[in-house]
Amino acid sequence: MPATMPKPRTAPPPPIPTHQQLALNQARQDKRARTAFNLDIFQTELIRCAADWMIGARQVGKAYKTADNNYRETLEKKKASDALENPDLLFGPDDRDVGRAWLDERRCLQAA
Repeated sequence: MPATMPKPRTAPPPPIPTHQQLALNQARQDKRARTAFNLDIFQTELIRCAADWMIGARQVGKAYKTADNNYRETLEKKKASDALENPDLLFGPDDRDVGRAWLDERRCLQAA
């Protein structure tokens, strides 16, 4: 065995980039920065549009709910108004109605 160990080889230093390589690298970095900036603008605009759509949907939903509530109130008022116009529905049968039914029944039996 040799008394001294051989020195490990070290990697050679990287080559010095040329002007063209430096220019290409700079263009690539500029393009990456512009793309990131444009993506950020796009995402912000997309989030804004989504928020606008959500607000619009909520307003349409509220309008439908208000219209439905108004329609139900109108039906209730109409039902109450109809009941006041026809007192027989409001108060139900009374003694006169029972008497009329009895007379009608007697007439039908006599006619037969």
